[in-house]
Amino acid sequence: MHMKGILLVVAILLLGGGTVLFFTRTNTIVTDRPPTSDATAEKRPSDLDRSQNVSIQKQPDDSMPQEIAWLTDYDKALQQAKKEDKLIVIDFFATWCAPCKVMERTTFADERVRRRMTEFVPLKIDVDQQREIAAKYGIQSLPTTAVVGSDGKPVAGAIGYLDVDRFMEVLSKAQPDGQAQSERVSLPKTPSDSNSNNLRQAPSQSNRLQFPFLE
Repeated sequence: MHMKGILLVVAILLLGGGTVLFFTRTNTIVTDRPPTSDATAEKRPSDLDRSQNVSIQKQPDDSMPQEIAWLTDYDKALQQAKKEDKLIVIDFFATWCAPCKVMERTTFADERVRRRMTEFVPLKIDVDQQREIAAKYGIQSLPTTAVVGSDGKPVAGAIGYLDVDRFMEVLSKAQPDGQAQSERVSLPKTPSDSNSNNLRQAPSQSNRLQFPFLE
């Protein structure tokens, strides 16, 4: 009996030690895991919004020309205007004309002007290279903007540097049918004429420049 009691005590001790070791090992495995914080367990709302918010690049407007498609041939411009039933916008300029260069960088680069000019046939006339055309329209100062029909007759225009609003106003005054007005058409000088370059001194001090072939 005494021996059985000793064996029973030993068995209980061994069993108890194994249980302690088991829970100790289990606890060690659990505690060895890195703690999980709320920041890593679930994304913050701002993170979700950021991951779902895909940046959308602005698509270019195909209908918006990157620049005005100027023609330089007067006869071809007349033919195109007649074919497309459009008016012609003539920009009389010279390479040495400072206001012309400013107008090129500002007015003609404006989005509204580029879009509106698609309704016209744009034509640039270098007065040094095409003197006959400049003489035909009696160009005396630069820059000069003229709106003419497919027959070459002017319907609107202005002399001097034109900002965007003034240029758009000149285009709006052009008759949609492309025909010249019945009365004598002239190019009124603008308040910015002090910034224009004179080609020659006009015979009179009139503030209007008239097209000679309508006189």
